[in-house]
Amino acid sequence: MPVAVTPLETTIRLRVQVGTDASGDPVLRSRNYDQVKPAATDQEVFDVAAALAGLHRYPTVQIIRVNEAALAAV
Repeated sequence: MPVAVTPLETTIRLRVQVGTDASGDPVLRSRNYDQVKPAATDQEVFDVAAALAGLHRYPTVQIIRVNEAALAAV
Protein backbone atom coordinates (compact mmCIF):
# COMPACT_ATOMS: atom_id res chain seq x y z
CA MET A 1 0.00 0.00 0.00
CA PRO A 2 1.48 3.41 -0.96
CA VAL A 3 2.02 5.93 1.81
CA ALA A 4 1.87 9.72 1.56
CA VAL A 5 4.34 11.61 3.75
CA THR A 6 3.53 15.16 4.87
CA PRO A 7 6.37 16.99 6.66
CA LEU A 8 5.11 18.66 9.83
CA GLU A 9 7.92 20.07 11.89
CA THR A 10 11.70 20.08 12.19
CA THR A 11 13.68 20.68 15.38
CA ILE A 12 17.37 21.33 15.91
CA ARG A 13 18.72 19.59 19.00
CA LEU A 14 22.12 20.53 20.35
CA ARG A 15 23.74 18.15 22.85
CA VAL A 16 26.04 20.15 25.13
CA GLN A 17 28.43 19.02 27.83
CA VAL A 18 27.68 20.95 30.99
CA GLY A 19 30.34 19.28 33.10
CA THR A 20 31.51 15.92 34.40
CA ASP A 21 30.21 13.69 37.16
CA ALA A 22 32.16 12.27 40.11
CA SER A 23 33.55 9.41 38.02
CA GLY A 24 34.72 11.74 35.24
CA ASP A 25 31.97 10.91 32.74
CA PRO A 26 30.49 13.80 30.75
CA VAL A 27 27.16 15.28 31.84
CA LEU A 28 25.11 16.12 28.74
CA ARG A 29 22.03 18.28 28.28
CA SER A 30 19.91 18.99 25.22
CA ARG A 31 18.94 22.39 23.87
CA ASN A 32 16.04 22.31 21.39
CA TYR A 33 15.16 24.90 18.77
CA ASP A 34 11.72 24.47 17.19
CA GLN A 35 9.98 25.97 14.17
CA VAL A 36 12.68 25.09 11.66
CA LYS A 37 11.31 24.91 8.13
CA PRO A 38 10.98 21.23 7.14
CA ALA A 39 12.12 22.16 3.62
CA ALA A 40 15.49 23.42 4.90
CA THR A 41 18.45 21.43 3.61
CA ASP A 42 20.72 19.53 5.96
CA GLN A 43 23.51 22.02 5.22
CA GLU A 44 21.26 24.97 6.12
CA VAL A 45 20.20 23.30 9.36
CA PHE A 46 23.82 22.52 10.21
CA ASP A 47 24.93 26.09 9.50
CA VAL A 48 22.24 27.52 11.78
CA ALA A 49 23.01 24.94 14.48
CA ALA A 50 26.72 25.77 14.32
CA ALA A 51 25.92 29.47 14.72
CA LEU A 52 23.67 28.70 17.72
CA ALA A 53 26.37 26.48 19.22
CA GLY A 54 28.75 29.42 19.14
CA LEU A 55 26.40 31.34 21.43
CA HIS A 56 26.38 28.66 24.13
CA ARG A 57 28.48 28.75 27.25
CA TYR A 58 29.08 24.99 27.08
CA PRO A 59 30.73 23.01 24.27
CA THR A 60 28.42 21.32 21.75
CA VAL A 61 29.16 17.63 21.33
CA GLN A 62 26.43 16.72 18.83
CA ILE A 63 24.01 18.38 16.40
CA ILE A 64 20.79 16.48 15.75
CA ARG A 65 18.02 17.17 13.24
CA VAL A 66 14.61 15.83 14.32
CA ASN A 67 11.98 15.59 11.56
CA GLU A 68 8.30 14.89 12.22
CA ALA A 69 5.98 13.79 9.45
CA ALA A 70 2.41 12.57 9.11
CA LEU A 71 1.93 9.28 7.30
CA ALA A 72 -1.31 8.40 5.51
CA ALA A 73 -2.39 5.61 3.22
CA VAL A 74 -3.03 6.75 -0.33
